[in-house]
Amino acid sequence: LAAARLVGRMNLLPGRVATSDGGPILHVEGIGPRPATAVMGETSVTIGIPPAAIIVTRDSPGEASAIAGFVRGFPFVAGRRCVLVEAGAGARLVAALPPVGLREGDAVWFDWDDARTIMLEG
Repeated sequence: LAAARLVGRMNLLPGRVATSDGGPILHVEGIGPRPATAVMGETSVTIGIPPAAIIVTRDSPGEASAIAGFVRGFPFVAGRRCVLVEAGAGARLVAALPPVGLREGDAVWFDWDDARTIMLEG
């Protein structure tokens, strides 16, 4: 985890990888299940998601991995205005480059680019 913090502000979420008939599934605490991109066997993980990898939209993007949530604030991270989003299950993530005109309490959808995340076992 210390290495993840050294590369900049990361959203760190606990989770676990489980296997199913359809392949590995990543269960992210406070988010829910989503397909896993890396096969690690069944194990506990920490998912590191940089704010720039999170996409926030007003309308559902139609992706199965999209998460419904709400805007909870607009923190400054490394001198840049970001948006704090909260999933219905309770996880909070900081995303860069928020859509224009968002207000605290607005309903949004968010997702992240799996290719830009890191998964640490244990």
